[in-house]
Amino acid sequence: MVLVGDTTDPFAPAAVKASMGSLFAVPLAHVPDLDAFFDWAGEHGVQVVATSGRASAAHWDAAYPGPVALLMGSEGDGLPDAALTRADAQVRIPMTGTAESLNLAVATGVLLYEARRHAVGS
Repeated sequence: MVLVGDTTDPFAPAAVKASMGSLFAVPLAHVPDLDAFFDWAGEHGVQVVATSGRASAAHWDAAYPGPVALLMGSEGDGLPDAALTRADAQVRIPMTGTAESLNLAVATGVLLYEARRHAVGS
């Protein structure tokens, strides 16, 4: 997991509790800004897939070339335009009904599952 910019404290008691302690089993890095993140991704051959409710590709139709980083935005604001334009691809989770968005943890789980499904060829 890579945290970008001024973000929440991953070791705050509420975050640790919500992760049920699994946070301690995941490598964690923090970069100061989007430029540093995209520099790192480029240097390491990591494809960046950004999430946006306005993306034309549904998450199940997208390619997830490995290695891949899923760039998730905040629940309220999503990702800034600077992140969307620099990403290698943009995906959306199609929504039905009146809901406008999913909880960030749920959306992340859906996309991690889809990226993993593509990786193992199922």
